Amino acid sequence: MSDSISLYPYQKNAVQRIIHEKNTLLAYDVGAGKTYIMIAAAMKLRQEGISRKNLFVVPNNIVGQWEQMFFTLFPSSKILTVAPKSFKPELRQKILRQIQCGDFDGIIMAYSCFELIPLSQECLLKQMDSDLKQIQDVIKTIRSEPGIGAALNREENYIRKLTGQLSSLFHTATDEITFDKLEINTIFVDEAHNFKNIPIRSNLKNIAGVNLKGSLKCLHMQHVIRCIQEQNNGRGAVLATGTPLSNSISDAYAMQMYLQPDIMKETHLDRFDNWIKSFAKPEYVCEIDVDTSKYRYVHRLAKFFNLPELSQMFASVTSFYSVQEETGLPEIRNHHNIILKESPELSKYMENLCNRTELIRARIIDRSKDNMLKVSTDGRKAALDLRLVNRTQPQDETCKIRRCAENVLYLYRKYPHCSQIIFCDYSTPKKDRFNVYSELKEHLVEQGIPQEDIAFIHSYQAEASRLSLYEKVNTGNIRILIGSTFKLGIGANVQTLLKAIHHLDVPWRPADMVQREGRIIRKGNHNNEIHIFRYITEGSFDSYSWQLLETKQRFISQFLSGSAYQRSTSDLEDNVLTYAQVKALAISEPLMKELAEKQNELHRLRILSSSFNSNLSASVKSAENKKKQLSVLKQRLECTIANADHLKKFGKEDYKHSADSIKSSLDKNTILGEIPFPEDLEVMEFKITLPERQNVKKPYIILNRLNTPYSVNVSMSSSGNVRRLYNFFIHFSRQIEETQKQLDTLESSLKELDEIKVRKNPYPDQIQLLQNEVDELQKQIPKKKSSWHT
Repeated sequence: MSDSISLYPYQKNAVQRIIHEKNTLLAYDVGAGKTYIMIAAAMKLRQEGISRKNLFVVPNNIVGQWEQMFFTLFPSSKILTVAPKSFKPELRQKILRQIQCGDFDGIIMAYSCFELIPLSQECLLKQMDSDLKQIQDVIKTIRSEPGIGAALNREENYIRKLTGQLSSLFHTATDEITFDKLEINTIFVDEAHNFKNIPIRSNLKNIAGVNLKGSLKCLHMQHVIRCIQEQNNGRGAVLATGTPLSNSISDAYAMQMYLQPDIMKETHLDRFDNWIKSFAKPEYVCEIDVDTSKYRYVHRLAKFFNLPELSQMFASVTSFYSVQEETGLPEIRNHHNIILKESPELSKYMENLCNRTELIRARIIDRSKDNMLKVSTDGRKAALDLRLVNRTQPQDETCKIRRCAENVLYLYRKYPHCSQIIFCDYSTPKKDRFNVYSELKEHLVEQGIPQEDIAFIHSYQAEASRLSLYEKVNTGNIRILIGSTFKLGIGANVQTLLKAIHHLDVPWRPADMVQREGRIIRKGNHNNEIHIFRYITEGSFDSYSWQLLETKQRFISQFLSGSAYQRSTSDLEDNVLTYAQVKALAISEPLMKELAEKQNELHRLRILSSSFNSNLSASVKSAENKKKQLSVLKQRLECTIANADHLKKFGKEDYKHSADSIKSSLDKNTILGEIPFPEDLEVMEFKITLPERQNVKKPYIILNRLNTPYSVNVSMSSSGNVRRLYNFFIHFSRQIEETQKQLDTLESSLKELDEIKVRKNPYPDQIQLLQNEVDELQKQIPKKKSSWHT
């Protein structure tokens, strides 16, 4: 390792953990030095003979940066870099042969190149066979449960889905080098949250924020990691990300499925529904609707419990580290929430979005022409600049671009040796139409900032030119850098002189906000104090966007920030409250949410009241049916006791002799109905018949006396069946015990139903009280804002 570089103690600890653990998740904050950890760990694994061949799968835009950092840390290392421009179809097999036969200290590969390397059909079929065996075990379990039809259908549908997914991966020629033949011992995945969207098998439906379908690229990563683990005794995966839970609770599940599949199977938590039952509770929560004029209740995972157990389980493969634990980080001088007034033009456009929403929900308009996704996109664009939705944007205090330019100019002049970043995900540079980037640059140049001091990240496509750009920002030759989260938020080391960042719009994911702010809150920034600006337009889609961050961040904060010390929680942590505060600033009418929540609570109580009445009617009907069943069971018990008294007249030899006498009628052909079954067949005065539809896998016969039938499992062996009849008579008293047990259960159930029948509906009084509160609130709110969605 280079003498000029020394790893921090926490980095050395992480390297040791990777060496000693089979699989590891590096959940380190942005700027904590994950890259150096992975490189150092890989070299150490090679030195100790644990992992001879190490593959680094990294985002396309930082392949060159990774190569540069590898050589910086180990100047004399032998590296193979696989970039998109070199991984052309005609060169692909040659490069794979190099990987297969070569001896490299590290193989650095771009995401897009990795996705082009298939697994062999043999490997995929082996994995599929294992999955099918697991499904067969599930089917065996549910066959004995009530309502097996629906459960079996779900398993059959999953088998079809699994077959379809794997079939889509079967596209290799017999002479191709596939991934499983590369002999990779350890795979290091940088920014691993990009692969959290694995397909999820679940019976849960319509849970907001949980994507069950998944993506093919994540399915491919899952199969590859599983292949490496199978080839290396369970070890071989290191996932690194500053945002392990980037979007929803299912991210934690995905990471566990990647890194601890054996434990997940042993605890039956590999089934997502079991995982949810153990750690989460779906609830209906109030959210601002996408058009911001109304509120709605959404079913999502809002409360979490058993957090110590989940945290402990997760920590067994995870190395957590927060850069805030370290000194030497710049201090955030202030989070500037720049609130812009709602313009009349925007207010009118939001009314238009509201009308579109109603048409979509009423299914009056074809969803291929307009849908909620289009409404969402247009709402976000309008919050940024009305010109993006072909409306007029006033050039006054309601214009985000103008306000941002004013703040950038102020800091540009106040701190002449510092740089700034402006993040904007919508309206990236385009020559043939209006875009925020060009408009913002025009404003800055008009105010006297030289054009050469301003750069768009989108103008630097090649890896080499992008690295050169980062150097210019770090040396002050470029002082204002404008870019999107995707191009500038990940892997861009431009922190040296960075004084401020500006959020012109809001990304969907808390992880994206972490990545954005991770550009400035990191070691190597020479500024002791920094500024973060957020631009929020009142009455716009901004409120909805900030709220989404609040919801998604709730679980992340609970899980990663000391949640192991509390069993359950739903309160927001401090960093989440900053999102909530911003959301509150963007809502102009404070009584709106209170009214919406009360109306939705009223709606919920009415549903509960209706459900109570329905359940009461169902209980009355069920009680009537159970009374009929009770009469049948009492009759069965009486006859079974009489049959037992009858058998007591005989001894064991009588049982054996009687069963032996019909042995010839209990062979395979008779049991399966291949030859006629004797009509007058009896044993110990019990008439023997076959079921109308014999179960070939689990055949049985029916013994009947005093109009009381008993099932006896049989086999294809006549001798074995004689023995089964003998055992049936020897242990006939069990029939009494079993019937009595059923009778007791039924009587207990009837008692509970009788108690339910006399209960009073508790909801009408609550409904009336809440209705009065709603009426009072509606009087206090101006009529123009009295339209609500319940």
